[in-house]
Order: sequence, then C-alpha cells, then structure tokens
Amino acid sequence: MQPYIKMAEEKIEYIAQQIFDSKLLVDQEDRRVCLIAYLDYVDGNVTYVHQFTSDMSKVRAWLAGYSATGGGDAPEAVATVLYDAVEKMNWRPTGARICVLITDAPPHGVDPFNSYRDG
Repeated sequence: MQPYIKMAEEKIEYIAQQIFDSKLLVDQEDRRVCLIAYLDYVDGNVTYVHQFTSDMSKVRAWLAGYSATGGGDAPEAVATVLYDAVEKMNWRPTGARICVLITDAPPHGVDPFNSYRDG
C-alpha cells in the first residue's frame, strides 16, 4: 500500500503546485491550498483538516505525515470530507474555489455504515 500512498502524495503535490503556477487565476500573488485527509468511519476520527496556506513546504509536511492504516470496508467517508471542505475551511468570499477529491473507493451512502448502494 505504501507505494500507492507515495504516488498519491506526489500527485497531490503536483496538483497544488499547478494551482500555484496557474496563469488562469486572477490573483497571482495570493494563492492558497489546503488539505483535508480522511479515513473511513470504521477507522475512528474521519477527517484531518489543514487550513489554507501559501507555503508548499507545509503541504509537503502534511502529506509526509500520513500513512495507510485500518480499512474495514471498501466505501469511503466522501460525504464527510466534502462537508468539511464547504463548512470548515476559511474560504475567501471573492476567491476562486477549486476542489480536487482523491479517493480509492466509492462513497458510503447516507448512512455511514451502509454501502453507497444503500444511499
């Protein structure tokens, strides 16, 4: 599993760097990215919210601090992480918003302990 985690870290870092380097976004001087890492409901604490930063070294440190653990079922806590992205992040009212969701399994349904097929 660790090679997959490493590849995901590299891709996430690449995506964050592309956002920083993008010429499409108007505000060239004040770009920020955040990270919400998530586990599944069966693994305990579901999300780990890292607020926006313009410091790529922080992003790299966040990514380096995670490893694969647990896993009692296939579906993931996608609804929870998307909720946190909307409700727990300090988005600027006038900023462009880009959300990239990376997962390795389908989401749970409405009931977090049932599969996506039930919700």
